[in-house]
Amino acid sequence: MNARKHALLTILLGFFAACDGGDRLKLQKLDHLYEIDTMAGQLEADPQLSSIFINDRRIKLENEMYYILNKWTINNSDVILIGYGSGTSCAAMYQLIKITGDKNKNSLFISEPFGSCSDLIEVKANSSELKISIHKSKFEYKNDVLKEATDQSMVAFKRIGLDSSKEASLRKEKKIAAKAAGFKSVNDMEEAAEQGIGSGQEWAQATAWNQNLIKKYLSATNLLERALVIKASRPDSFQTHKDEGGLNVLSSWRGYQMRAVEVQYMGGVLTFIHAQVDTDFKGNKKATINNLKKDLLDECGSEWELKYGGDAYQSNTKFSRCEIASSRNGGYHIIISVKSN
Repeated sequence: MNARKHALLTILLGFFAACDGGDRLKLQKLDHLYEIDTMAGQLEADPQLSSIFINDRRIKLENEMYYILNKWTINNSDVILIGYGSGTSCAAMYQLIKITGDKNKNSLFISEPFGSCSDLIEVKANSSELKISIHKSKFEYKNDVLKEATDQSMVAFKRIGLDSSKEASLRKEKKIAAKAAGFKSVNDMEEAAEQGIGSGQEWAQATAWNQNLIKKYLSATNLLERALVIKASRPDSFQTHKDEGGLNVLSSWRGYQMRAVEVQYMGGVLTFIHAQVDTDFKGNKKATINNLKKDLLDECGSEWELKYGGDAYQSNTKFSRCEIASSRNGGYHIIISVKSN
């Protein structure tokens, strides 16, 4: 190979490496976060106040029940994806917050809401762009512009205003109180107060019991599994399952065929499940007392007692009450409830 061809090949290889190298779009993990560090300071979502704060100053927003999904650094800016939704008429909508500068001198911008009222969201990202898929809608963020991918319509950004320093002072006082009581955050302290818990240590014990459930099911691809994580799932997940056809379309839960389900919430999280599962349904796990006890170990513990003359089993842990009872129509009733303080 002569020198000219070798040089040309080197250039082409370099070009393809740049196009297909380490900066590929990669699928991103999305969580329901309540605080995240940014170049302008700490960004916090406070469900109790239906607000988002940065450095303890409230960002002026128009909607409720905000949560943080993730943050990326794109073109020297921090880009944060936030979501909100009531879980009834609209499960979820989304906005991007863009921050430039640093903690001492920065500019904050927020996009108009976008999405399709679905919480089925997937994000791919690299150092220069985001590709966001929300059910059947697709959006792209690149070169500081957010567009709907199909018709290329732009989603506008506007500068964010911050509320007065008086609110920031009150927020700092709450943080001091939370820290003194041993809580990790103001959110934890306020949620614990709703359940009559006043110390961070007691709250840590009260919330640790369902961590295995959260790890196993809260990010599952099965919509029904995601919707039925006790003390973790929110109303929007159950609404999404209903919108997608409910039990008529997806009825597999822990491998069992679910026939019916009722749910209740407190403080925005799932605290009660009454489900009915079939004993033996083609393609699903066979429901027996022993199988159900095993699969409810995380929620209900391992100590069960016979009740009602042997027609039902009950468990009574520090944090939950559970019952498995035979159904007159075949199968079993399962009740899981979180104890109130």
